[in-house]
Amino acid sequence: MCEIAIPSRNGVKVHDRLMHPKSALDLHVTDDEPRDCFAAFVWLEQEIVKQLVMTVGGASSPSRERPALRKQMMSNQKALVQMKIR
Repeated sequence: MCEIAIPSRNGVKVHDRLMHPKSALDLHVTDDEPRDCFAAFVWLEQEIVKQLVMTVGGASSPSRERPALRKQMMSNQKALVQMKIR
């Protein structure tokens, strides 16, 4: 699995702005903001899986014991590549 860098905190800022708008302008979403949020989701998903694998032990990679999880993670990675996010 290819590693992606820790995404910017822009996804958190977008969430906060949309969930707690101060004006109508706060509800505007740019083209890049959904990609930033998705990149943050994929990074978090990878970090959670790494921690689970380290905690539970056994398989050295998620693909050995959890092929469905591996397939979903690869699908998310492909979506990121298609969006040209690294």
